[in-house]
Amino acid sequence: MKSLFYAIALSAFAFSAQAALSGGIGDLLVTPTRIVLDQHKHADEIALINTGNSTATYRIEVQHMRMKDNGDMVPVDEPADAFADALVQFSPRRVVLEPHITQTVRLRMRPPSGKPAAPELYLHLLFHAEPPSDDAAAPVSDGKTLSIHLTPIYGVAVPIIVRLEESDASVRIDALRMAAGAVAFNVARNGSRSTYGNIAVTFTPRGGISRPVASANGVSVYAPLAARSMTLPLKLPDGVALRDGTLQVSYADAEPKGTQSAIATLALP
Repeated sequence: MKSLFYAIALSAFAFSAQAALSGGIGDLLVTPTRIVLDQHKHADEIALINTGNSTATYRIEVQHMRMKDNGDMVPVDEPADAFADALVQFSPRRVVLEPHITQTVRLRMRPPSGKPAAPELYLHLLFHAEPPSDDAAAPVSDGKTLSIHLTPIYGVAVPIIVRLEESDASVRIDALRMAAGAVAFNVARNGSRSTYGNIAVTFTPRGGISRPVASANGVSVYAPLAARSMTLPLKLPDGVALRDGTLQVSYADAEPKGTQSAIATLALP
């Protein structure tokens, strides 16, 4: 009986502030991990750095994603004109990185040919590793069993936001509540663009001083989503009990001339 082999590609997408990719194909550091192009800034660059000890090849592709109400970004099957495909040029689209070498991907915003679908459009650039062509770890079959060869493929998605006109947005914190050692709330967005800011949670006991108990940086709400839910575990200083005081959740915009700040408080008995 002839041997039968299958190659299964497993994709893992990362959306953190910085992401290191590993798994025998090489390590990749991508920076920055968020880019905004507008009327004042038409071009930018993304640096790819191979922090591993072997040469790796990475392909750069456009990925369409939407944010769910829990904050997760998921691929979607929507028309390209609902995203910024026609407004963003980038090169190269494939890079071969030797160990500890940096490669720059250049981006440029081009004017729309007609009326855009919205004042702000975006897309994600997906940087994913190509598996080695000569895989020395190929499985050995005895001719009687089915062999499955798993080849992991790692990727990082970077949002590219294009703002075609002056836009604004406001944020509010609502539905603030306690949830089993954590604080839960919604970050609600209103306006013509997405938001991007930092969350800080403090607790102030009655007659005492405020202490930080939770935080989250780089919190976005992407249009057209109106609000996303968040739950942050609380870390109380030693000797501090979460009672008889006030819990405050604040949002501080992380972009110049961007959204307004927002604050919500919860009285604790």
